[in-house]
Amino acid sequence: TPNPPPGPTTPLATTPAPTPNPTPSPTPNPTALPTPNPTIRITAPPTVSLRPLPSSSCYNLDVDVTLDQYASDTRWEIIPQGQSGAVATSPPYDASLAFTPTDTESVCLPEGTYDFTIYDVYGDGICCYWGEGSYKLAFDDNVVAEGGSFGLNETKTFSTPGFVPETSTTPPSTPDPPNPSPTPPECYDVIVNLNFDTYSQDESWDISQDGVIVASSPPYASKLAQDAQELCLPPGDYVFTIYDVYADGMCCKWGEGSYSVTTINEEVIGGGAEFGASESTSFTLPTPAS
Repeated sequence: TPNPPPGPTTPLATTPAPTPNPTPSPTPNPTALPTPNPTIRITAPPTVSLRPLPSSSCYNLDVDVTLDQYASDTRWEIIPQGQSGAVATSPPYDASLAFTPTDTESVCLPEGTYDFTIYDVYGDGICCYWGEGSYKLAFDDNVVAEGGSFGLNETKTFSTPGFVPETSTTPPSTPDPPNPSPTPPECYDVIVNLNFDTYSQDESWDISQDGVIVASSPPYASKLAQDAQELCLPPGDYVFTIYDVYADGMCCKWGEGSYSVTTINEEVIGGGAEFGASESTSFTLPTPAS
């Protein structure tokens, strides 16, 4: 028997293809923000540090002194012009300061004009017989006076910075012709004489004025017999003091020593021999009547 013709073919059920994952879109490059113009910072100019002006109360004056071989012969003072009292004086200069610059003395001066006077007991200044001494006065770097070579004394006038002295509008009157009179001496000759005992090296002396030593003895060597020192002292009040290291004076345990202080005319100011550690005598050199 022949096979029957094939019937219609039923199509097989098909599995649907998987849905593909969507391809992500590429991330666009970010749009760069515009760069702002830089802000210009204005820097203030540096502040200049100005040195403060001196106080209205006073100005600092520096006094520098380099002494010669005889340091103790020198002293100085500063007096306001038109006045008599000193506003500054030098310290007592010790003999050990010979040939050396002293410490700067700083003096605070009120506004005005001043006289600086430097003295030398022997009248030969501080230059140039016994060394190259000198002095200098300055407000900071402004030198107002200097020197070194003079006689018994030297005076320099100066003013504080910026000070202008008042000028008088009154014409000066013509003084009557003065009567001739002798010129008063700048200083008196004073002589210190020593006759030593056995121990001359034990003795020393000084002369002071208002507590400031204006003259003093040199160091005495041993076995000296005598010594004489001639001074030239301006008018004023003084104290002469003689010292003995062993407090037994100059007489009479170790010899017949003695001392005397006289003027050039041999007028006796003081003298003695028997004392202890020291002995002092006050004396006055008068100011001659003008």
